[in-house]
Amino acid sequence: MNELEVKWLLRILLKQMKIGMKETSVLSVFHPEAGQLYDVTTSLSKVCTQLRDPSTRLDVIQVQLFNPFRPMLANRVPVDKVAEVMKNEPFYVETKYDGERVQLHKEGERYKYFSRNGNDLTLSYGASPREGSLTPHIHALFAPHVHKCIIDAEMVGWNPDARCIATKGEHFDVKSLKDGDDLNPCLVAFDCLQVNDDVLSAHQLKDRLELLEKMFVSEREGRFMLANRVIKSTTQEVVDCLNAAIEKREEGLVVKRPNSTYRLNTRSNEAGWLKLKPDYIDAINDDFDIAIVGGYYGDGARAGLLSHFLLAVAEPPVIAGEAPTRFTTVCKVGSGYSMKELYDLNVHLN
Repeated sequence: MNELEVKWLLRILLKQMKIGMKETSVLSVFHPEAGQLYDVTTSLSKVCTQLRDPSTRLDVIQVQLFNPFRPMLANRVPVDKVAEVMKNEPFYVETKYDGERVQLHKEGERYKYFSRNGNDLTLSYGASPREGSLTPHIHALFAPHVHKCIIDAEMVGWNPDARCIATKGEHFDVKSLKDGDDLNPCLVAFDCLQVNDDVLSAHQLKDRLELLEKMFVSEREGRFMLANRVIKSTTQEVVDCLNAAIEKREEGLVVKRPNSTYRLNTRSNEAGWLKLKPDYIDAINDDFDIAIVGGYYGDGARAGLLSHFLLAVAEPPVIAGEAPTRFTTVCKVGSGYSMKELYDLNVHLN
C-alpha cells in the first residue's frame, strides 16, 4: 500500500471518512433501492450481492426475522414546539430510558439481540432460555400465541437493592452484566415490528402498541417491562411531564404521534417521533467561565476552519486579584454552533 491507500484504510477502520458526503449519497448511486435494503439488513454484503445489477428491482423490502435493521429515531425539538409538530392533536409521551437501544428477534426458543448499529449481542443476553443474562428470565413472559416476533426496546441496568433503573453515570456496561452482579440487564419494550408472520412497520403506532401489550402475560421487575406511556395534548402537559422526569433523574421524554408508521433510519418531525431532554432547555442549563486553549481544523464543509475546540478552566492565581496563569483542560467540543457562529469565532481567534 502507498501512503494514500493507508490513509483511507485507517479512515475506514476508524469510521472517520470526513468526505462531506452522506452514506445515502453513495448508496443511491450504486442502486436506487440500495438505501432501503441497507436499512433492513445493515449488510453491505447483501446490498452488493442482491443489487449488483442496476436494473434489478426487489419486490418487497421489509424487516426480516433475525436480520438487524436500522431503527426509527426521534428528532430533537424545543419543548414549546411539540404541540405544533403534533398538529395540536393528542400524542403519546414516553419515558426516555437511560440505556442502550436493542432489537429482540424471537422464534420459538431461538433468540437474537442486536444493537442500534446491527452488532450481534446474543452471546451476552442468551440465544435460548437456557443461557445468557436475560433470555432465561423473560422467555416464560411471552403469551402462548407468540411464536415469532421482533421487538424494539431499550436495555437498561436494574438495581435490585434500590429497585430502580441505574443511570449511565454509574459507569457500567449493560452487555457485560451477568447473574450475581450488582445490576441486572432489564429489557424495556416500546414497539414491535413483527408478530408471528405479520410485519407491522406499515401499521399505525397505536395498533402496534395494542399488539405489543398482548404479547406478554406479565412484566417481571428488574428483567422486563413495557415502556411507561401517557396520552397528552398540550404544551403545558409536556412541560409538567418533563419537570417530573427531571425530578426523578430520568433522561428525558419521547413524544410520538399515535398514527405514525415505523420508518426505518428516519429522524424528522414529519415522521412523528420527538425527543426532549433537560439539556435541550436553555433556561435550566448552567453557565461556565471557560477558555479556548486549542483548536482543531475541520474537514469537508469545515475545511480550513477551526471546527473543534479544546476548553480549559483557570486555576486560582497564587496571589488573589492577579490574572490566572495556569489552565486545566476539561473537554473538547465540536457542535452546538451554527456555521455563522463558527466563522465569527475563527475571525475573532485570528
